[in-house]
Amino acid sequence: MGVVFSCLKSNNEMKITEEFPRLYICPGNQKNITLTIHNDYNGERIWAKNARSRKSWLDINRNDIMIFGNKEYGYNHIGIVKRKRIIDENEDNWPFRSPSGTPWIYTFSMDIYNVDISHQKMCELRGWDDKHWQTQTEITKDKNYDRFINHIKTTYTDIPI
Repeated sequence: MGVVFSCLKSNNEMKITEEFPRLYICPGNQKNITLTIHNDYNGERIWAKNARSRKSWLDINRNDIMIFGNKEYGYNHIGIVKRKRIIDENEDNWPFRSPSGTPWIYTFSMDIYNVDISHQKMCELRGWDDKHWQTQTEITKDKNYDRFINHIKTTYTDIPI
């Protein structure tokens, strides 16, 4: 299952080929979720990451599936990655910045779908009693990937996975 990367230097986009979509749980506080995926930037829904998150940005590819939410409010959004790029730090209107003003330059354009998956259901799908995710986590085949995918496919038929 290979992944092919090539960087188009003219606009910092990544071209990616992936044999199957990866699945990630992306916990976050409501403020950060609202700041990123709820906002539209130049006609796109964007999820942005800071410089400390470069490695996880490199791991995520086009068509990968992201489930956003948290233990308190549940998981309310699924994003499917359309493309990823490194933005030009000089974009004056770039809205995604840390409190110090440093831009979050590692970005994903996504199709966003509203869902309603409780924390309890997420634990059930994962095979946990009552734990929660503290950081972005890939759900692999040995961590019940198929359970998650089947739940999404059967419960949210409008999501193209």
